[in-house]
Amino acid sequence: MLRNTYILFGIFVVVSLLEPAFLFLSAIYLKPPAIILSHLTHIGGLITSIVALLALRLSGISLSQIGINFSSLKKAIKWSSVAWFLIGAVLGVGMLFVPDGAVKVTSVGTIIKFYLFVGLPEELLFRGYFFTWLFEFFKLKVTAKRAKVIALVGSSLIFALSHIPQRLLVAKMALNLGLVVSLVKVMVDGFIAGWIFMRTRNIWFTGIWHGGVDNPIFSLSGHKDLTGWVVTLVYLGVAEALRRRTEEQVGK
Repeated sequence: MLRNTYILFGIFVVVSLLEPAFLFLSAIYLKPPAIILSHLTHIGGLITSIVALLALRLSGISLSQIGINFSSLKKAIKWSSVAWFLIGAVLGVGMLFVPDGAVKVTSVGTIIKFYLFVGLPEELLFRGYFFTWLFEFFKLKVTAKRAKVIALVGSSLIFALSHIPQRLLVAKMALNLGLVVSLVKVMVDGFIAGWIFMRTRNIWFTGIWHGGVDNPIFSLSGHKDLTGWVVTLVYLGVAEALRRRTEEQVGK
């Protein structure tokens, strides 16, 4: 399946690291019109999607292999609806115990922006391509279990490193321990995304979780981190339910 794509894999690693830097530096120094700046996230998402699809195509990884088909999309929508119902219920109860707590609902525009142009494109590249490539490569050399661990760590590391330009150029973080801590947090998110993808083999579902962590449909005002963990824990549970249901259907 890999078709001797070692060099291509390295090229796409470099591209994934340089593409955000190019995008942000272009916005800073070329000073494009305001309408382009307002759609920078959308442009970045489209570029990431193109890079991911090209990488998958050249590496011989089929879209169905990572859960890009109509059946997987229906499952992702169905089980994500279950997840968000549970998340809303948990946050609604939590609101009763948090001082001045209130559940906020994210706008449709923000949902489209962060789910379709951030969550899904990034998962398509980092889990759909990098995780799958690493797993397929190393499972020929070590046990499948170890291959999954290597793929999980490798794809999460690349994911974290790709966020350096955003931290330096947009968030204006200094080269200090704070930057390292921030990247470690991103890597943890990469581990979680990799686990969800590994259990479900559904990039749609993983991408919706990613968008939900960045900008949840429901959130507890003033408690971003708490909301993020609620979203993640619920999604991890629902991912297991999706995996078991899929296995039951395959076994029939």
